[in-house]
Amino acid sequence: MRTYAKDPRCWLAELSDLEGDPMPERVRENLGTLRAIVDWARSYLAQPHPDLGRSGPVCPFVRPAMSRGTMFLTVWPGARLDADEVESVVRSYRDWFLELEPAQGKEAQYKSINILFPDIPARDVERLIDGTQERLKPVYVRDGIMIGEFHPGPPKKAGLWNEEFRPLRSPIPLLSIRYMVATDFAFLRDRREFMEAYLSAFADRLPGALTERVHDAAVRFGLVHEDEAQSAAAHDAQDRAVRDAHALARAVAEAAEARFHDDAAAVSAGCPHPAAQARDPSAAECPVHTDARVPAAAENAAPQEAGAPLTPPPGKVPAVHIAPVGDAAPAGAGDGAPAGAGEGA
Repeated sequence: MRTYAKDPRCWLAELSDLEGDPMPERVRENLGTLRAIVDWARSYLAQPHPDLGRSGPVCPFVRPAMSRGTMFLTVWPGARLDADEVESVVRSYRDWFLELEPAQGKEAQYKSINILFPDIPARDVERLIDGTQERLKPVYVRDGIMIGEFHPGPPKKAGLWNEEFRPLRSPIPLLSIRYMVATDFAFLRDRREFMEAYLSAFADRLPGALTERVHDAAVRFGLVHEDEAQSAAAHDAQDRAVRDAHALARAVAEAAEARFHDDAAAVSAGCPHPAAQARDPSAAECPVHTDARVPAAAENAAPQEAGAPLTPPPGKVPAVHIAPVGDAAPAGAGDGAPAGAGEGA
């Protein structure tokens, strides 16, 4: 467990603290609340959902964050909290978040601070949780940070891929702080200032599935001219087509090489057919009688030492050159995520 030197009110528990022996006092006092949110994260955020509108877990970042130990939790008790107190607490945790390692690089995208408010009455949840999120979001977004609201309500925000789905439901009211990622477009598309911050961070690395929507939003707010957006969209489509063509070429080359090795092995064994047999399970035995095998095949095959790798004769398999074009995001592995899970997931 950690305590913030600049504000002793603030503490953070790591998942390992929930199993600690001895267990930190603050963790022990709030163990039921902390375990309830961890169970929810594992059973909901880290799992697929039929109403999500895309494949993959509700939030693809949760499981990696848990395994990396970068999902931090804290509890702020009290049934009579006011908006100023909640905002003050969240601002302190925001400052700590910026200082907390990892503070940059790829690993930083998996870091989150989750502030749980288990005692807020249901009648005050929208005012204290949703209201605080709305007031602080503009400041956070300018700094490349997201603040997300979760509660049993649930919050009214819809998922990116299914407008009828409300993904921000949680068993306990909480506010979550994390860095902005490219798939946060769903939470930034409705205000010009948010889109400006989003484009300044991700204009050159938009997720392929979101490119057209991002361009439409940028045009709507006058951040780019329509002809520029159309040109950018065409460029992105061309890049995707090139990546797909290279992937196909790699698959063809690998298949050709595999077939050559099958055929070469067959020749070494004195039968010209095993490669065909492997592709035809009904051909259990060589269709050519042993005495009828083509003698030239064995005679012309170069002698090989036992266990030596098969070497293709000149001209057998043409070389295929694949030019590097950059990594493509795996399809369905996170398009819209953590958009489907909410700003705080």
